[in-house]
This record gives sequence, C-alpha cells and structure tokens, in this order.
Amino acid sequence: MTSGLRHQMSYFDAVRGLSAQLVVLGHAAVLAFPVLFAVRGTDGRLGARPDQFHVQSYGVVIFLVLSGYLITMSVQRRRRDPAYGFRAYLVDRWARIFTPLLPAMVAVVLIDRLVFSGGATSRFIVLRHDLTTVVSNLLMLQDNAVLRQAAAATGQPLAARSLGSAAPWWTVALEWWIYVGFGVVALVLLHRPTTARGLLALPALVFAAATVLGTVEGGSGLMLAWLVGFAYAWWAPAMQAIPRSVHAGLTLLTVLWLWWCFDVVHLGVYAPTVCVLTGVAVVSGFHMLDWSAVLGPVRRPVAFVSEFSYSLYLVHFSVMIWLVHLVEGRVTGPELYVLLVAAGNGAGLLWWWSFERHFGRVRNALRPLVTRRSSPRPQRSPVL
Repeated sequence: MTSGLRHQMSYFDAVRGLSAQLVVLGHAAVLAFPVLFAVRGTDGRLGARPDQFHVQSYGVVIFLVLSGYLITMSVQRRRRDPAYGFRAYLVDRWARIFTPLLPAMVAVVLIDRLVFSGGATSRFIVLRHDLTTVVSNLLMLQDNAVLRQAAAATGQPLAARSLGSAAPWWTVALEWWIYVGFGVVALVLLHRPTTARGLLALPALVFAAATVLGTVEGGSGLMLAWLVGFAYAWWAPAMQAIPRSVHAGLTLLTVLWLWWCFDVVHLGVYAPTVCVLTGVAVVSGFHMLDWSAVLGPVRRPVAFVSEFSYSLYLVHFSVMIWLVHLVEGRVTGPELYVLLVAAGNGAGLLWWWSFERHFGRVRNALRPLVTRRSSPRPQRSPVL
C-alpha cells in the first residue's frame, strides 16, 4: 500500500475509533443513568429503552460497514496470489478475532464469578457460565438463528446467549459467519471453483448464510450494512471513477435521510433502511474528500485510537458491569459515567497491548499447520 493511500485510509481509522467510542459512551450512559436510558425487561433486568436512539447500537452498524469494505478490499488485493486461498484467509480471520477473544473468555468467567460471588446478581444482565454457553461462544454459535430455530423445533437446549457479562459478543459471532460465507464465495466458488472444493465448502456456506439471513428475517439490517461496504470495495474502480462532488452530494443526502428516519419516523437503529443509508454515508464519505490532507496531521493519534477498538469492544462492557456492581450506592450519576468510560478505555488498551497486538504472530504460527503446501508453480508477485 502506497504512503498516500495509507494516509487516505486514515479516514477508516477515524471512523472505526469513533464508532468504538460511541459504543462505550452509549453503554456507560445506560449503566450510569438507568432512570433515563433503561427499562426493566421481562426477565427483571434493566436494559436499553427500545424507544430511544442508542449510539452504542449505531456504533455496531458502522462497524459492520467498515468490516464489509475493508475485508473485501483486502481479499480483492490478495486473491490472485497462488499462496492465498480460503484456508489462509480463514486463519487470518481466526487469528484476528480469537487472539484477544480466548483470553477474554477466561477473564470474563473468572472475574464474573469473583465479583458476583455468594449469589449476587447484576441489575442489568443474566450471567450464564454453563458448559453449553461456553462451548457455543467458543464455536461462535451464541445467539445463532439456525440453532434458535432448531431449539424451537426439537425442544432441546441448543440455543445459547453471549458468555456471562460479555453481552455485546453476539455481534462478533455474526461477523464471524459473515466472514466464513464471504470467504467461501470469494475464494472458493468464484476464485477456484473446482467441483470437489465447491462441494466441501457448500455446508459452511449454507450454515453461514442461514445464520446471517436469520437476523435479517428478525428485522435486523446489519447484514445489509456489511453488504454496502462490500459493494463499494468489490467495485472499487467504478466507485473511484465517480467525481468527488457526486460522492459529497450522496453523503449529504443520506445523512439528511438518516435524520428523517430517526427524528421523524423513528426507525430503529438496526432497521434495514438505516443500515443501508449508513453504509452509503460512511463509504461515500470516504470518496468525497482527500482525507490524507485532512487527517494527515493527526494520522498517528487517530491510528492509535483505532488500533485497540476491537479489544475495547470485547472487554469494556464486562468491566463496566463489574464496576457498577462494586461501587453501587457510592458512586452515581456523572461521576459513575466518567469512571465507566475511563475504565472501559483503560481495559481495552491493556487488552490490546497484552493480547490483540500479537495476532500476527498467532496467524504466522497457525498458517503452516492449516494451509497445504501446493506443488511448485510459476511465481507471481502477490497483489498487495
């Protein structure tokens, strides 16, 4: 990647870092000001009011747009490399997701049980640490649409939720199955479509597609947000050929349309229309300006904030739940809000430094074990 393009990509660093902070700020608001932002559910726990706009949920929509664009762009650059196939791609995605996630699972179980010992419970979530929940989270099967349908049909306890206090992890599982489905299509069916490979990959594609489409059937448009990002990256040359003024006009139009969706007709954050419009606004926004000039002076701090955003997403909510329980009645309101935001960011940064930043080493260690050495063939320069 050229230096100029790397600086232009600072736009995505800025949006990624901002969306992660929106998630933290929104969750802190619900936990610190439950009278304003929370309502008691059927399980007796307090949760975000469904009739309000919650920035934490909107941050997830933005994350999915960025994922669709950046993962597709990465695969497009590398798919002509003979050494890069579905297994190499899946190792990359597994290392990126699980390097910080596996230790986070251990920490959540241990600290949940320590904080909520002696039968103590949380006002905000139901803590689940049973074997089914642990295994489901390990296999990215929590909150899975296919297993929910199977559980309803058979009466068996097949469906599981996110692990313990880590309530936001359902989105990580959703993204994993999007990655699997996209990888099968882009790197098997479209790239090397031999009959044997296609047949072997078909079950993974069917399960991934059913998992993702199950969320769409339930009214969530998160998959559509990912697909908008994918479309902009898959047809990147055509998008880049469109004048910046057109992208600027499209961005302004979609932002105004989003305001109308939220303020006038009160659509939910995950509504399909909202997710599609958000995707267009985010990626057309990338094309409308020379962001290397705009963000150049702050490129490094922007990249730093973006760097630990995934770790921040993984651990911030659990840390907040623990703190709310431990300081209940002693720290409230604005003071609690500041404490939660600071602690969430501190924990995210610590988790990135301790685990996530090493994902490249994990990937490099796993690749020789998973990928198969191909027979000698003419060398071609990889497209980077």
